Amino acid sequence: AAMSISLRHQPLLTLPRDGCREQMTVVSVAIVGRSNEPLYVREFRDYKPSSHDLFGIINDSSEASLPTTDCSARHEFILKEGLERLEHIDLPGFFWRTAGATGSDAHFVGFLFPIEDLRVYGYITTTKLKIIAVVEDDIQTEFPTEQQEKDQQIKSFMGDVHKSYVDYLMNPFVEAAEAKINSDQFDMKIDDVVKSYNQVI
Repeated sequence: AAMSISLRHQPLLTLPRDGCREQMTVVSVAIVGRSNEPLYVREFRDYKPSSHDLFGIINDSSEASLPTTDCSARHEFILKEGLERLEHIDLPGFFWRTAGATGSDAHFVGFLFPIEDLRVYGYITTTKLKIIAVVEDDIQTEFPTEQQEKDQQIKSFMGDVHKSYVDYLMNPFVEAAEAKINSDQFDMKIDDVVKSYNQVI
């Protein structure tokens, strides 16, 4: 049976920096459990919900799956593709972690793929929790230093999302780590993390 995910949305806009308005904004986030069960999905803008199931919920845990009823068809496709890329990267034989890295440095996979004006990033913890972030970026920089700065900022953002999830699990009223998140308090925390990131860019 399809898992129902509560998804709230609101516009979150970028603030100008140094007099320039750079359109680099987090537009959607997914948190996915170790067995590819969707724990939390948010799209941070107005959207038209998908009227039909594009991908379906795959019960076989060996297949990547995401819920399809609470976000736009476009972001449904992008998040699912991001999850599949993370699944491929995390297969035996792929050594993407930097030796000796700790914290977010050990979990941040980095840039996965572009699609139109969006960039998709991935993050995998040692417990196989996966975080996918879709960032709107109209300005594709040709300067490596500036791109590294952008990557560092999105890494910090995904680390903050991970920390928020760990803090959520520390709540004694949370029954299971593998259950979907339906918490207004967690929503507000993620709102703060997203707004904070969008204001820095």
